[in-house]
Amino acid sequence: MIEQFVVRQAELDIVLEVLRGNIDSPSCQHALLVAPRGQGKTMLLARVAAELRTDENLSTNLFAVRFMEESLEVFTLADFWLETLFHLARETEPHDPELSRELRQAYDGLADRYDATLLEHQAFATVMDAADRLNRKLVLMVENLQGLFRNVDDDFGWKLRKVLQCEPQIILLGTATSRFAALDDATQPFFEFFRMVVLEPLDTMACRRLWEMIGGKPITQREIRPLEILTGGNPRLLVIVGMFARHRSFHQLMEALVGLIDGYTEYFRGHLDVLAKTECRVYLAVIDLWQPSTAAEIAARARMDIRPVSTLLGRLKERRVINIDNSGPKRLYFASERLYCIYYKLRRERNQAGVVRLLLQFMTAFYAPREFAGLLHGFWQEMESTSRFQPLIAEAVAESSRGEEALDYHRKVANDLMVEAQQHVWSGRLKKAVAVYNEVTKRFGDSSRTKLRQFVAAALTDMANCRVRLGEPERALSIWDEVVTRFGSSSAPKLKQMVVIALLNKGTTLRSDLNDFPAALAAFESVIARSDADDDQKLMVLVANAMVGKASAHQALGQHVEAKAAFDEMLAMYASWDLHVCEPEVAMHNGAVCGQLGETASVPRSVDAPVHRNGAGDNELYQEQVALALLGKGIACGLLGEAASAMSSYDEIAARFGTSENPRLWKFAAKALLNKGREQLKSSRHADAIETCDNLKASFGDVPDPNGIPFGWQADWTRAMALTALGRTASVMDALRSLASGFIPESPPMVEAMLTHVPELIAQGVHPGDMAQVMSRDPRKASALLPLVVALRQLVGETVRAPAEVMEVAADILELMGSRDQAAEDVT
Repeated sequence: MIEQFVVRQAELDIVLEVLRGNIDSPSCQHALLVAPRGQGKTMLLARVAAELRTDENLSTNLFAVRFMEESLEVFTLADFWLETLFHLARETEPHDPELSRELRQAYDGLADRYDATLLEHQAFATVMDAADRLNRKLVLMVENLQGLFRNVDDDFGWKLRKVLQCEPQIILLGTATSRFAALDDATQPFFEFFRMVVLEPLDTMACRRLWEMIGGKPITQREIRPLEILTGGNPRLLVIVGMFARHRSFHQLMEALVGLIDGYTEYFRGHLDVLAKTECRVYLAVIDLWQPSTAAEIAARARMDIRPVSTLLGRLKERRVINIDNSGPKRLYFASERLYCIYYKLRRERNQAGVVRLLLQFMTAFYAPREFAGLLHGFWQEMESTSRFQPLIAEAVAESSRGEEALDYHRKVANDLMVEAQQHVWSGRLKKAVAVYNEVTKRFGDSSRTKLRQFVAAALTDMANCRVRLGEPERALSIWDEVVTRFGSSSAPKLKQMVVIALLNKGTTLRSDLNDFPAALAAFESVIARSDADDDQKLMVLVANAMVGKASAHQALGQHVEAKAAFDEMLAMYASWDLHVCEPEVAMHNGAVCGQLGETASVPRSVDAPVHRNGAGDNELYQEQVALALLGKGIACGLLGEAASAMSSYDEIAARFGTSENPRLWKFAAKALLNKGREQLKSSRHADAIETCDNLKASFGDVPDPNGIPFGWQADWTRAMALTALGRTASVMDALRSLASGFIPESPPMVEAMLTHVPELIAQGVHPGDMAQVMSRDPRKASALLPLVVALRQLVGETVRAPAEVMEVAADILELMGSRDQAAEDVT
């Protein structure tokens, strides 16, 4: 309990300060925790109770008596003291069973009494006698006081106040979902009576601490921000989302969040069930409108007269169900709990559910944009897949089924199970596949026969791949470790392959899924350490992959010297091998590393090597390797500031592959022209950049890059930047309209591109209002970019009304744009 309490420390300190001050005081101060549902009142009470048990001074002088969350049977003060007696008997049982037994007997004897006055005195006397025997003051922890005070007799409050003022052995620590009216009414018994402790929504750092406690993994401040915005800093909602997020990446969580919200119907409906019928009607109007709205707008949506609606809004505000914005000329009302609006939108209308999904997509793109695979973006993303070695695993299975002797019973069973598991994998039934793979290891895991051991190794390796696809990378790592433990000392070629594949996949998962680059580096180095000159070519290809992985892990750690050395080591060790897949990739990695190290002369040599070595030919794989190498050379030269060399490389790609009949080569030519235009833009050759972009659009405008974005659409951004620099305003607006027309709302990469390039154009002088107007022409597309549109409108001084989530994201966008502008000013 104490270890899990990672937020609300300031509020805890206030409560403990009050309690410590009461120990020697003849008149106790009483406290009330005030916050809406889910803000951590119950958890804070539990943490206080834990402190009263463990702190030497507090445990000697105070004794916690926790009531149930709802005191439904309390109507009179007699009921209150009888309820106190019941819970006191329960709390004393662990350390004083005899006293607990006596209190239970007293409770049973009093529960049948009908004389309220006599019952009140006798129950209170029994409670006070127990306090004397404990030699401690009783801290009565009573939740939802607002509900209790609403149901009790008229004289309950005054009689209880008198006891609390006069009896130093009783301390009341209560909770309430709102600062109810009786607390601020001078004619009521508890006016200015309690020390008020208000629990505000968690801030970003508190949300981050809570999230890391739930999941056991670190999260960046930027990644926690959308979760803070969506939950409104509500701890209970954060815990619900956090439990759901276990074994999921941030992007997987955001993609699945709609399903999570939709699946918690009972939780959200429970929030509505506590409202009266007319209150519920007004509240539903508020959450359906979503954005802050006037009383008149809410009345129109609820189809009610404005006078009762105004009264009901006041009641809902008292309950802390809604909040009020008084900053403008008219009061604006909005829901306190943000996810309720999203829940209602998802349940009510399909088109509104689409709006919610677009907002979540935008938040993901803004707060956690996907990192592309190196400087060449998605051009070798297949290297990140743990399933890329599936053909070798399948080959090992097939080899295990062959042999001079007939296929015996055990090998036939193992083969049939593997075939069944693979069918499940191909059909997407991954959990069923895991169950079948488990059956293979259970049946044949102890066999000493090499053929059967190969089945087991293949089953374990495939099972780990399924675990990765199921979002359980940690479980996959343990399975790959099992492969290494079981078969690491084997000399059988196929088992050696399985061990190497397991280590490679482990390294890839550690690097790509868990961002544990030191551990990934160790896995790749383990593969390299296992290689020797007698290994067959397929195994050497795997080792070459490990070299690439090792170098990329060094790069991720900022160890560029070590990364370059790893590529050089690979080229030196395997120069005689015909590694068509690995060598161009290695050369390009090496070029990029040299670029970061500032080693100008070495870049062209390392990138050119595969081009000259393989010679001219029409083989498609060869052509792609050459194109990839030339592209890497251009990028490396660009990083070194050698614009002419970079563009020469890009021109060669366009000349050699731009007219190819192989569509797979068009993306290289298109990427080369796109990069050339950007180099020309950097060199202030604006007219040349426009011409290059026009050529790209004419030849490859519809060709998509590996992330699905048409190259022509990307070229329009470069073209718009060049036109802006030339002051051709009308042409800039034409380019912006073209970009808006080509924008696909459901494309996360396009949203990310918008978030990157719009601020760039604003910084170059495009008017934010003009940009917002162009982006708002299509309502569907505007919905996908709503926070950005709001930010642009605010930038020109407009007063904008939008949902609270959208407004907070827009504020973060403006803050980021401001910080970039400041950084640019500092540079100049």
